[in-house]
Amino acid sequence: MSKEVMKGNFVVAEAALKAGLECFFAYPITPASEIPEYLAQEHRKGRLRSFLQGESEVSVINMLNGALIAGVRSMTATSSPGFSLMLEGISYAAGMDLPIVIVDSMRGGPGLGDIFPSQEDYISAVKGGGHGGYKSIVLAPSSIQEMAELTYDVFNLTEKYLMPGILLYDGLLGQLAEGIEFPEPRVERYSPDWAAQGMANRIKEVYDSNKKYKKRPEGLENIFNEIDELFEKRGREKGPDHPNTLNSLYIDNPDFFEDLKALRAKKFQYVQDHEVRVEEYRVGGADFVVVAFGIPARIVKKSVEIARSKDIKVGMLRPITLSPFPYKKLNRLGDTAKAFLTVELNNGQMVDDVKVGVNGKAPVSFYGRCGGSVPNEDEILGEILKLEKLVK
Repeated sequence: MSKEVMKGNFVVAEAALKAGLECFFAYPITPASEIPEYLAQEHRKGRLRSFLQGESEVSVINMLNGALIAGVRSMTATSSPGFSLMLEGISYAAGMDLPIVIVDSMRGGPGLGDIFPSQEDYISAVKGGGHGGYKSIVLAPSSIQEMAELTYDVFNLTEKYLMPGILLYDGLLGQLAEGIEFPEPRVERYSPDWAAQGMANRIKEVYDSNKKYKKRPEGLENIFNEIDELFEKRGREKGPDHPNTLNSLYIDNPDFFEDLKALRAKKFQYVQDHEVRVEEYRVGGADFVVVAFGIPARIVKKSVEIARSKDIKVGMLRPITLSPFPYKKLNRLGDTAKAFLTVELNNGQMVDDVKVGVNGKAPVSFYGRCGGSVPNEDEILGEILKLEKLVK
């Protein structure tokens, strides 16, 4: 397949269609508006089952939840102020174990802020943001090619684990145009036998067609069975003869709710153990490790090359999954590296997770830009040189 040049936001939209997207809901917002623009055009061509523009992001996230309650592969796309408005709905989705997909092309804040690139949504995306202590799967591309691949993956992973999924990138990446060769779609579908089909005969059709769906790994399936057993004790009927009911309100039995949240935590621990992804660049034997994601990681790589030409042993670790985060990898690097540096487009957010991973084995420094500017390789090189002085 030949390469073509496409803007990042367009790539995400096209990859979502190739991943089996059926319904899309959005409210326009810079710098993510190209995604609904592209999908609106494709909807007219018959490639999308449903396209709806809501009157606000609050409406949009609840439209998305409604589609997922019915078991339909669906998505929304927004930018930082809109993402804030969606947080309540994302919490409700987590409370119902819905595999919603949100694309967040980040811009600066707080408030209306600006329309320049940012990574200031890290905490709200990775740490939950909404109420209730829930977890999401968060993937962070750093190239146009990877935007396509991770769009496939975010759909597959959210459906595999039945939890919210977020594709998180700075606005610069969404506006960047690069050569892209779309990989063959990796469409993994898991049975929607959990969905509220509304009528028992419809859910029976799902059960009868289960043979076409992918099976979850045994260890993960056991966790899902434990969750089902917990609901059965509560009296919820499930099976081919029953329509399903999804709920996030449990006010009558705190012990049940605590057990349910413990099983969800167990499920995320499985995610943490099996789904961490990183890019390692020249970290073997490195005295210093720079940690960055998204656009900054690309610039860091150039700074690492310059530093290496000056005989400075430095490498880069790029988390591809921000949630789950590569704590164990950082901890192992902490056994040999003398110091760490995080480079971010914010005032310091991922740096706290890096410190948790390193666990005091080496000092962790931070360098960031947060007004919409992106650091260049010389700025980052200067911070790497400071690490040498730090450990002398």
